[in-house]
Amino acid sequence: MTTAAPPGRISPRLGAKRIGCSPNALSPRGDLKSDLDPETIGLLLQEMTTGVHIVAVSTDSIDQMAARMERAWYFLLPSIVAEEKVAYFREFAARRLRRYAQ
Repeated sequence: MTTAAPPGRISPRLGAKRIGCSPNALSPRGDLKSDLDPETIGLLLQEMTTGVHIVAVSTDSIDQMAARMERAWYFLLPSIVAEEKVAYFREFAARRLRRYAQ
């Protein structure tokens, strides 16, 4: 059962579709810490991405957006994934973001 988002808010599942991932990508796969809600984390990631983009545009530093996003992931990951997976996901994020920095 899905619940509607409060007025003025995008549901996490709709947000997942907007940022190009399947709503199923937010389902538990064992990567998130067990006490976290995948839909809430999905919305947080969408908001983080939007914030990084807004700051890059407003400060006329689009060329630094990938580095800023990598920094955001670096500090966020220890809060959302198990300690033994942090290094893997930091490297994964860095590799993916390098494609946009070129």
